[in-house]
Amino acid sequence: MSTQFREKAIELVKQAIAEDTANNYVEAQKLYFYAVDHFIMALKYEKNEKIQISIRKKCTEYLNRAEQIKKSLEGGGDDKKKKKKAAPIGAGDSKGSGSDSEEEDPEAAALRRQLESVVVMEKPNVQWDDVAGLGAAKEALKEA
Repeated sequence: MSTQFREKAIELVKQAIAEDTANNYVEAQKLYFYAVDHFIMALKYEKNEKIQISIRKKCTEYLNRAEQIKKSLEGGGDDKKKKKKAAPIGAGDSKGSGSDSEEEDPEAAALRRQLESVVVMEKPNVQWDDVAGLGAAKEALKEA
């Protein structure tokens, strides 16, 4: 099951990168968030610790990119300014500039906010019959 979510997330990331490269930042941002949502689902089912670490690292990278795009879009201004702020994915990553390391707490808060918004963003159409097992959990939810 983890593989299905991971493959879908990778597909979404490829689409996001293509949109990002084509300067279609609004669509790229949305695709990055969807990809992170799928990666998070893959994390729930992944048993291999090394793969979990890799997925978390990629989630952080893609969320940072989406945040960078969001800030550039919210900033308004002319197209040159947007293109400069929405730099390629590799720009300012783990090597980072001094300003990135100074803002670790705000970045962690932004990451938390984004993870929460991604999880709540979509409401899947899941019926009781779609969930296999977990009879006790279903009963507890029905009672509540």
